[in-house]
Amino acid sequence: MIPLLAALVGLGLAWLTRRQQPPRALLSGAGPYFWVLAPVIALFTWMMLAGWDENTAGQKVGIGGFIALMWVLVLAVASPARCRWAPRVVTASVALTYAWYFLSEVVRALDGGPLLGSRSEPTLLNALLGLLCFGVPAGAYALRGRRGHSLWDGSGQDTPSDDPASGHAGPDA
Repeated sequence: MIPLLAALVGLGLAWLTRRQQPPRALLSGAGPYFWVLAPVIALFTWMMLAGWDENTAGQKVGIGGFIALMWVLVLAVASPARCRWAPRVVTASVALTYAWYFLSEVVRALDGGPLLGSRSEPTLLNALLGLLCFGVPAGAYALRGRRGHSLWDGSGQDTPSDDPASGHAGPDA
């Protein structure tokens, strides 16, 4: 049942990202990327849901959220022109995850947890470095988008000239 569900989701995404006009070159759009990424994510979904009955409610929420995020990533790669919101959702989740990691390490450090340690251990320093290196840039992209477009000033909608697959020359060209 789960592989059938994953296949139906993949076909639905294929329909959603179908092209109205053929691409000018093989990699000018995201068609090939979709047909490589979608089956991998469908297999990944099936593998994650294989032990669904044995998971706790909290684990099911985490697994379901992660699977949903992976399918949003498929949309971001498969159809960037139609799903302009998808990259922002993915980068917002990265920023929120690093913010949560940093806050959890602050709480742990206040309870006597380590401030410094190996790079492979969860410490306050590692959480801060991750937040600065990955969380802040991801949050900036999630809020501002590419080329500094804001979500709130009305310019958050990218124009067709911003999409290299559209064939239109933008003001920077």
